[in-house]
Amino acid sequence: MLKKKCILLTVIICMLTSFLPFYTVSAAEYYDMNYFRFLASQSDDDNLPGNVKEKDKKWTTKEPQKQGDYFLIDMYQELEVGKVVLEHEQSEYPGKYSVYVSTKMEYFGEPIISEKSGNESTQTTIDFPSIEKIRFIKIVLEAGTETNSNAWSINSLKVFHANNASSKVQYK
Repeated sequence: MLKKKCILLTVIICMLTSFLPFYTVSAAEYYDMNYFRFLASQSDDDNLPGNVKEKDKKWTTKEPQKQGDYFLIDMYQELEVGKVVLEHEQSEYPGKYSVYVSTKMEYFGEPIISEKSGNESTQTTIDFPSIEKIRFIKIVLEAGTETNSNAWSINSLKVFHANNASSKVQYK
């Protein structure tokens, strides 16, 4: 009788734990943007960097692109990142840009990606050359970006998990 109760209890525990919520990220998935903070060189009440995580909204420079315009992602903790994908209007891609990463807001050092050029598509994919733990990602428009005389916009973005990173993320 005791053996049957133990088996029944084990089955019930297994069933209950399968319904418990937890957050994991597989290698092909992206992090939840709701836990990130976004900053940009240009913003106002209707044009917030955080619009990139809202449906039917976007962030934009509103004016033609110029050297020094930037978009910064603060992930609030160090995570392993494989790539970032920016969704934007076909003509509002980042002209010429570099990508900086850091674990501290005060120091970004040298870019990990230098002077890349966007193209006339609705998506810019930024593949990270190596996997490292970072907290901040800063995309900065460089000299020569003026060749795209349109504004730079981001309708949405996704920060993808690195392939061999730990699968559990702690949100505080």
